Amino acid sequence: MALSKGFSTPTGLQPEPRTPDKRLPTLLVVDDELEITESMADLFRHNYHVVTATSADEALELLRQQDVSVIISDQRMPGKTGSELLAEACLINPDAARIILTGYADLGAVIEAVNEGKIFFYLTKPWSSAELTTVVAKAMEHNSLLRDNRRLVKELRIFNAELEERVKDRTSQLVQQVKMASIGQLAAGVAHEINNPMGFITSNLGTLGKYMHKISEYLGIIEGGGDSASARSRLKIDFVFKDAGQLISESLDGAIRIKNIVTDLKSLSYEDTEGLVRSDVNRCLEIALNIAGNEIGKVANIEKQYGETTEIACHPQQLSQVFINLLNNACQAIEGQGTITVRTWYESGSVYATISDTGSGMPAEIQQRIFEPFFTTKEVGKGIGLGLSISYDIIHKHGGEITVESEIGKGTTFAIRLPGSHVE
Repeated sequence: MALSKGFSTPTGLQPEPRTPDKRLPTLLVVDDELEITESMADLFRHNYHVVTATSADEALELLRQQDVSVIISDQRMPGKTGSELLAEACLINPDAARIILTGYADLGAVIEAVNEGKIFFYLTKPWSSAELTTVVAKAMEHNSLLRDNRRLVKELRIFNAELEERVKDRTSQLVQQVKMASIGQLAAGVAHEINNPMGFITSNLGTLGKYMHKISEYLGIIEGGGDSASARSRLKIDFVFKDAGQLISESLDGAIRIKNIVTDLKSLSYEDTEGLVRSDVNRCLEIALNIAGNEIGKVANIEKQYGETTEIACHPQQLSQVFINLLNNACQAIEGQGTITVRTWYESGSVYATISDTGSGMPAEIQQRIFEPFFTTKEVGKGIGLGLSISYDIIHKHGGEITVESEIGKGTTFAIRLPGSHVE
């Protein structure tokens, strides 16, 4: 294509030579006639970093080497046509805006390429430099918008990933806070559970100390050749030996009770950071009942209906926390003295657990919202409404379900289903 074939330069405009600035967006000009590529380079070099090629193969190589924003190509060239070149260019650099210069004889093929989305714009002969400058400016703007869009999408993905990580961390913190708050609410009851055996252990040790003095006195009389029979009767040695055995047995039972409570507290307060482990739902319930037992005893009798279950892949501490949350709710729903029934069973590949109370029950509108974050029917300062919401999330992350059924004046039942097979 010669200059006279359709490209005209405004008279009186002689651009001054300028060193290419690679910080400018790159414009690739492709034409098999060197005179045309040089003329276009002179026209655009003040606003863009211009690179030129005189063949399709040379242009494709430049596209692989440089970040091109806009491509201008003549349609009629030896070898590949302009539309064929731009179709390949689309695969190398999809964001580069593609402009084709054509005559009316080639217009059909060009329009087809435009419809296929491979060409941004086309100009038919003759065209002016002003017209071409305007089209290139629009193409550059289009490319800039695409780049900005890709950059924003990338930044948004990074931001979303960071936000998800923050939410995950914050959720973990909230779970731990609610867990510790639950333990705090039960602290008085737990203290009683520990103080009660500690009280009789202390008393028993005091009594055993007195018995040791009597036994020591009795042995001294025997060694001194005194009246051992009289001393045995006076010091009640037979009773001392019999009672000492009972005191030691009671103290051991109390120590084991304290050890179990401390172990359960430690197990519950531990933050789950490891992977899933296999555990029995009945054991998770027992931990919850051991910790909440004294508090429950103030308002309800406990009925345990444990069925045969199977070990499941889970976070045991989290499940115990769920059961404590449900037991707390059951206690708070009971006025006077009532009954809390816990039941477990295995059925059709799933493990089930229910916690039922004979409390006041809930209306339907509260049941619909009971698992919403921060929803609470308690007075201000009595709770933040996260216990059941976190319980809901924990069960669902275990691949299970938690539901509620309640009737005013009769009570409430929370039902949990957990998959009995391995959970990913």
